[in-house]
Amino acid sequence: MEYVLERPLDGLDLNLLLTLRALLRHSSVSEAAQALGSTQPTVSRGLAQLRLAFGDPLLVRTGRGMARTPVAETMMEPLDRALGHIERLRGAAGFDPATDGRTFRVILPDVVSVGVLSQLLADLAEAPLTSLEVTGFEGDDEAMLLSGLADVVVGAARLQHPDFYTSRLEGEPGWSVLLGPAHPAYGMKRLTRARWLGSRHAQLVPGRAGSRRGNVERHLDRLGLTRRVMARVGHLLGLAELVASSDLVATLPTPSARALTRLGPLRTLPHPLADLPRLAVRLTWHATQHQDAGHRWFRERLSARVGAFLRS
Repeated sequence: MEYVLERPLDGLDLNLLLTLRALLRHSSVSEAAQALGSTQPTVSRGLAQLRLAFGDPLLVRTGRGMARTPVAETMMEPLDRALGHIERLRGAAGFDPATDGRTFRVILPDVVSVGVLSQLLADLAEAPLTSLEVTGFEGDDEAMLLSGLADVVVGAARLQHPDFYTSRLEGEPGWSVLLGPAHPAYGMKRLTRARWLGSRHAQLVPGRAGSRRGNVERHLDRLGLTRRVMARVGHLLGLAELVASSDLVATLPTPSARALTRLGPLRTLPHPLADLPRLAVRLTWHATQHQDAGHRWFRERLSARVGAFLRS
């Protein structure tokens, strides 16, 4: 019987695929080198090898730098997915906090990260070689989990996929009104519904694909009421700055609103819509990570920190 030595991708080094992923993500040799902890000449040589292997330029120069070719565009999703699965193999051998050097990637919305990140980073001191990569809501959480670009998603939405595990956290916070010194109710103990409806509002709309009709709008629709939204802001700190310097009010989960009062001249008041549905928060992760010892270690700490914040 004749045996044939298999050479996946005609012997292309797996490390070159990591270089390819960095190049396609950043469309820049220098930025890819920085992300890889390598040098520009090394990444340039890798790009030359990749061009030869795939028979395509992959990146071409434009007036503003470099751009991906159509072939490179089609590579991005399968490459992310393949390397994501390969990177998950490390969990098969167990987890030693003293020596593991992985990066934990979490999608964490602003309204949660404002009260969780510092404590979570303190937890990671138990595994001193690990690092934390946090992104906000970008509107494609499912693809991020499937490709391995995210390890776990924290959010209100239920991600429907047969390969996902989901855990609903205890502690479903209510809502508060955040306001600054310029608002007439700043010194009051409560805000009536009529005064709240008559105020000018700032709305948090996170991510590129954030819906303009969130929990508050849907509840107002059921009540047959409307509010005047003057500004929609994608980031929590930007929203806080706007409210602190104007007469606008914002509706936020109570723990998030309270956390922001430590950053400036802001106050919280109980929300006049007492029946506004409480916020349910979930952790979601891919099935391939479910039994990974390191992932479980991280999930337990993330769940504990987020749960404690929601109950605060």
